[in-house]
Amino acid sequence: MRAYEYFLFRIYMFYKNKMKDKRNLLLPTSFVSTTIICINLMTIYFYFIYKDLVPAVPNKYFIVGFMIIIWLINYYSIIIKENFLKRNFHIDVKGGIAVIGYIIMTFFIFIVLANYNREKIFKYREINKIKLESHQ
Repeated sequence: MRAYEYFLFRIYMFYKNKMKDKRNLLLPTSFVSTTIICINLMTIYFYFIYKDLVPAVPNKYFIVGFMIIIWLINYYSIIIKENFLKRNFHIDVKGGIAVIGYIIMTFFIFIVLANYNREKIFKYREINKIKLESHQ
């Protein structure tokens, strides 16, 4: 939990330094952190789909609903309490590199697994297309 709180602290401080309106910085912090959480969870889900352990989601509305639920949980149980601001965290280069590296790694793994799943889907469609053509 400490690592996640540091991650939230760094996002919050980024917005505090970059945004002109400093009144409500918890909202953009929650959006960014929820996006990263959802990408991590979707990466795990794509891996399970690739290994045929779970069925694929029928449409994008399930994912949007899932993201909203994750945002609500994240915002109301963690971010709104502002515990990450009460900790004695400091901004340093090492922590910044770790956070940026984590974000880059998250997106890289997500894209790689998404491409594997896309290849699998194309192969499946091609096999089924051949089967449908042979029956006609």
